[in-house]
Amino acid sequence: MTPSFVEFVGSGAACLTTAAFFPQAIKTIRERKTDGLSLSMYLMLVLGVAMWLTYGIFIGSWPLIIANAVSILPQLAILFLMLVQIWNGRFAAKSLPLASPEALIAVRKDSGAVGA
Repeated sequence: MTPSFVEFVGSGAACLTTAAFFPQAIKTIRERKTDGLSLSMYLMLVLGVAMWLTYGIFIGSWPLIIANAVSILPQLAILFLMLVQIWNGRFAAKSLPLASPEALIAVRKDSGAVGA
């Protein structure tokens, strides 16, 4: 195989795998829902892509550099939304009863408390 054919295959694979992350990122950002996604998987994925990017820089492989530099962007966006929702979920529960009387009533009704 010629080196140009090998680069063509690598570039094609890089384009496809990079583009594959954008539909999930667009859907997640639009819906603002990450509850069905695995935090540990996205942490490992972002770390792995960052390492591939670093490796591409070390060996000077433009398909690796460009593909991983572009694909890490939607992955970081999803990871950021996941972390924000986890952060808000942990602290919103503590402040929920103080938010409004309606919220307090809703919490009591959901918990089955008598006298709500």
